[in-house]
Amino acid sequence: MCILIVDDSRFQQMAMQTMLRDQGLPEAILAGSASEAMEILRKRDDIDVVLLDVEMPSMDGISACRMIKGAEAGRDLPIIIVTALKDESLLQKAFEAGAMDFLSKPLKAIDISARVRSATRLKRETDQRKARERDLTLLTDALTVANGKLKTANELLRKMAMVDGLTGLANRRYFDEALAREWRRAQSRGEPLGLLMIDIDFFKAYNDAHGHQQGDVCLKQVAQAIRDCVSRPGDLAARYGGEEFAVILPGADPDGATDVARRVLTAVSALGLPHGHASVADHVTVSVGAAALAPGPGQEAATLIQTADQALYQAKSLGRNQVRACAG
Repeated sequence: MCILIVDDSRFQQMAMQTMLRDQGLPEAILAGSASEAMEILRKRDDIDVVLLDVEMPSMDGISACRMIKGAEAGRDLPIIIVTALKDESLLQKAFEAGAMDFLSKPLKAIDISARVRSATRLKRETDQRKARERDLTLLTDALTVANGKLKTANELLRKMAMVDGLTGLANRRYFDEALAREWRRAQSRGEPLGLLMIDIDFFKAYNDAHGHQQGDVCLKQVAQAIRDCVSRPGDLAARYGGEEFAVILPGADPDGATDVARRVLTAVSALGLPHGHASVADHVTVSVGAAALAPGPGQEAATLIQTADQALYQAKSLGRNQVRACAG
């Protein structure tokens, strides 16, 4: 416990000091004016209670109380006004200025002890409450940061679950979900849905000749070429499996799907990736099956995949490095 006595009378300071000591309370810190008290409060943060005399020459106790309570250092500090006056309006002003209690002169040791102990108990409870509030604020801030990191991590995991790790295109799982979603949308709106199935020609021979590492490079470059051909916001390019890719084209009719397929064929060929073990060209090429259906009642999305697969099979059967289209 740390007590600050503010009184311009040295005699009164020592009298209160003695009473506090006789009641088993610690030695008080002494200040002869409000300005000296403020200086002490600015330097120390261990003051628990202030005994403040009302009648001081340079600044009266009411003004001093208001000044102390208005400062950051004294905002939560219990102030006990000490006065010989019996003026109720003065006490009212003291309470309005922020005082929590008062002592009437002549002072009694037991009264000082009771008031000081009560005030310090209040101060301790206030400090504990503020400490809990600070801890709660820190915990809330920490949880906010943690939740933000968790949200970011979950978003990253969600994206990782949707993306093929090698090519950066949508993976097979996400493709299946997207196709089912777009199929339902096309079905409800009575609109066509286009699909391309794309296969790298003679990719096993390419892998055998150049190694799997170079094969991965080839897959990445082909994937990028396909991605560059898919320009509309709703379109989706995906790695379907191995050297096979797929492109979902919402709203595309057979002509629109075929047009995108031809762009893919040209873009991959333009990469100029050397392939000495292909019978159709001296560089990497693809075969593309294009399909577009307007989903009928009860039809499943598998119908569109089967149609595009049939077109891809035709493209490969007829010599590869070409586009074939089937419409439902």
